[in-house]
Amino acid sequence: MANGYLSCSFYIFMNQWRGIGILYFLKTTRETFALKIPLLEVKDLKKMLVTNNSMVFADYKDRIDVIYFSEYSYLDVLYYVRDRVHEGYYLLSHPLSGSIKPNETPYKTVMIKGNNKQLDLDSLSIIEGSIETTKKFISNKARPQWTKKILQDFQLIDYYLIQAAIDSMEQS
Repeated sequence: MANGYLSCSFYIFMNQWRGIGILYFLKTTRETFALKIPLLEVKDLKKMLVTNNSMVFADYKDRIDVIYFSEYSYLDVLYYVRDRVHEGYYLLSHPLSGSIKPNETPYKTVMIKGNNKQLDLDSLSIIEGSIETTKKFISNKARPQWTKKILQDFQLIDYYLIQAAIDSMEQS
């Protein structure tokens, strides 16, 4: 108490819409001060892209929250999206969009949005069905070993599919 402080305490806070940080409380003999120090600011977790496509990540990372997994497979992206659906997110784009089969391309981008922790049964049904369909395609025929150029083409197709979905949402 030599410098006038009675107590100091801190709490780590995590708010899914704003970020993660530390909240300090400093109590003196006269008043109490609160200091919020953000450690991770979140742009808008209500909408986010989940992708394993570096092209999507590079172009959208400064405009919308992007969860990017460079080492994830197509199926891994779907599993991650399913886990978010269980946490209260719902699908804004279909996990099996486009005409390219899941066993042909390694790239997938899905857009999701939060809805206050309520389980959206339609999204759950769609993502679970998409996972089963993807597993069926993969078990029936393995993905070929594509050249770098063809893989870049698949990245571009995935990029244009999500770009069209985002443009459509912005117009409505």
